[in-house]
Amino acid sequence: QAHAAGGPLVMPTFAVGRAQELLLDILAVMEAGDAPKGEIFLDSPLAIEATDVFLERGWNRDSGANPFTPLRHAPNLHYLMKPAESDSLEKLKDWHIIMAGSGMCDAGRIRGHLKRLLWRREVTVLITGYQAVGTLGRLLVEGKTQVRIQGEDYRVKARIRSMDVYSAHADALGLVRWAQARRPVSGQVFIV
Repeated sequence: QAHAAGGPLVMPTFAVGRAQELLLDILAVMEAGDAPKGEIFLDSPLAIEATDVFLERGWNRDSGANPFTPLRHAPNLHYLMKPAESDSLEKLKDWHIIMAGSGMCDAGRIRGHLKRLLWRREVTVLITGYQAVGTLGRLLVEGKTQVRIQGEDYRVKARIRSMDVYSAHADALGLVRWAQARRPVSGQVFIV
């Protein structure tokens, strides 16, 4: 659907774990022909460094393989470390994917991309995880037609989509089960 809309797919992402999972899934979907192939830009120095760690140490004991190996050899995957590289995406038109931090849109390079693209109808923003109340990501998911980014107001005409299958947070029952599995617990438990 993002491809059919004629513009980029913008994905706010968390740098460690989520970015690497999403990259693997996007590459697999493109390789299977379930989505059109396109250029993918990972615009997050922290996510790039985390990806290097996953490539170096992400091997699976059971299979004896590293499931992140496809990230090393994908010709359409580009890592953007410098701010000037991030800014250069402004020249791109049509179908491509931009993944940038932060996952809730409250910091990082994603804000620059949203400032530049939110007003365009052909743009799709895909939120892939839980958005805390009060965050820019939450406002977008709630369907706000105007948002404030770094002190300036921006109209939201982009298509906002969300899916929380990638959310990695346990709910209240999950936290209780986790604590019960560690009994007996002496002292206090603090949850941040």
